[in-house]
Amino acid sequence: MQFRQVSEIDTGEGKQALSDLRATSWEDGQAKTLRFTSQNFLNQQLSATVDGKAQRAADKIDVSLSKPENKTFDLPAANVFPSEHMRRIIEAAQAGKNILELPVYDGSENGERLYNTLSVIGQSIRSEEKQPTDAAARQDKLAGMLRWPVTISYFDKAKEGGEQTPVYAISFEVYENGISRALSLDYGDFLVGGEMTQLEIRDAPPCR
Repeated sequence: MQFRQVSEIDTGEGKQALSDLRATSWEDGQAKTLRFTSQNFLNQQLSATVDGKAQRAADKIDVSLSKPENKTFDLPAANVFPSEHMRRIIEAAQAGKNILELPVYDGSENGERLYNTLSVIGQSIRSEEKQPTDAAARQDKLAGMLRWPVTISYFDKAKEGGEQTPVYAISFEVYENGISRALSLDYGDFLVGGEMTQLEIRDAPPCR
């Protein structure tokens, strides 16, 4: 997955800041390996970079970072990686569940942050009930496919205990095949909305 988010922030005092986050990650089909790298630019100057790998063992997850510094550490085996997290959400939705709680490791921040997540899954939406108006509407392969409204709240695991507010929350609609639309990012102080403007679904070659 390749991700880029560029934000222009106005402080209201005549000052503006340009934030540019670029991230790339790869996760294998068995959810045993996660490779990740990210760069954060502030006003076109590199302010932070992360590069690392997480490997699942029988009773733990081994993490090795090369940036921001060389470091190795272990994580509890209960943590899941991002793609596995999405797969679990879809499975829960298909089973009619409305709540899913999982600890998640995605290599974000400095590569050491862990999240407790709470996913709230709404009732399924059939294509004939609520037609999408974005790029998903032009895809025959999505026609007739169920989708669910989902909100995932991310909590800093290091601060668990007592009442917490999420670090951020993501809301979207996810199809049975994992494609999502109607994105909303809630950072508490501000909200970012995303509309799907282009979608290309390719035929995957058979695995060998």
